[in-house]
Amino acid sequence: MGLDNGIILKLKDKELPEDFPTKLDSWDLEQVTEKGELEVAYWRKCWGIRAAIIGVLHMSSDEYRHSVEVDDIPAIRRELYKFLHPDYWQENADSIWEYDEYIENMLDIILNLKWLENYMKKHPDVTAYFYDSY
Repeated sequence: MGLDNGIILKLKDKELPEDFPTKLDSWDLEQVTEKGELEVAYWRKCWGIRAAIIGVLHMSSDEYRHSVEVDDIPAIRRELYKFLHPDYWQENADSIWEYDEYIENMLDIILNLKWLENYMKKHPDVTAYFYDSY
């Protein structure tokens, strides 16, 4: 087992939202149709990213799930932008992954979060949450 974190969009219905920016695999689509949840962001064994997001959301040390409001998303993205710089990644990611192994995932996540922000503005009846397996 290990550290898994992510941001989940909880949909009102169990249909894939329009214009989702990332290609989804069959597992993702199964989650949408069965649970009505879409994983917008996922990090594995990235303790520094976990700490940055927990800081943005002002989570307590005993929380494993915290709501993400539309106003939180720009602050989360600003924190993630820092990890796009190789030196910052090296010093702060605290991850098993090397920068070159993870940069594409980070870019996809930042794009997904921009999409999520716009989607939540258009659909105020949906909710999102950050989960922490640590």
